[in-house]
Amino acid sequence: MSDGLHTKGHYFYLFSNEVNEPVADVWLGSKDNGTVWGWDFYVYPEYQGQGYGYQVLSATLELLISLGFEELRFTVFKSNTNAIGLYKKFGFKVLAEHDEQLEMSIKVS
Repeated sequence: MSDGLHTKGHYFYLFSNEVNEPVADVWLGSKDNGTVWGWDFYVYPEYQGQGYGYQVLSATLELLISLGFEELRFTVFKSNTNAIGLYKKFGFKVLAEHDEQLEMSIKVS
C-alpha cells in the first residue's frame, strides 16, 4: 500500500461527537469480492467506555450496506477484550484463531 490512505478501494472516516471533537477513526479496505477489511477501528482513549465504539461501528455497518458491500472483517488482538465484546454484540463470528489474534467477520448485506 504505497499510497497509504489514498490507496484505491480504501476508505478513511473520522467520527466526531456533538461538539465536533474527533472521537474515533475507521480505515477500511475493500476487496473485489464484496469483502471489506477493517485496517483500523480506533476510539481515542479519552472517549473509550462512553458508547462511541457502538455508535461508530453501527454507522460503519450502515455505510457498508449503503455502498453495497457484503462482509466486514477485522483482525483483533486476543487481549483486546473490549473490542471482541463489541464485535460479538453486533454478531461478528470468529473465522480463525492465530497465536495472538482473532479474525472476525460479519455479513452486512
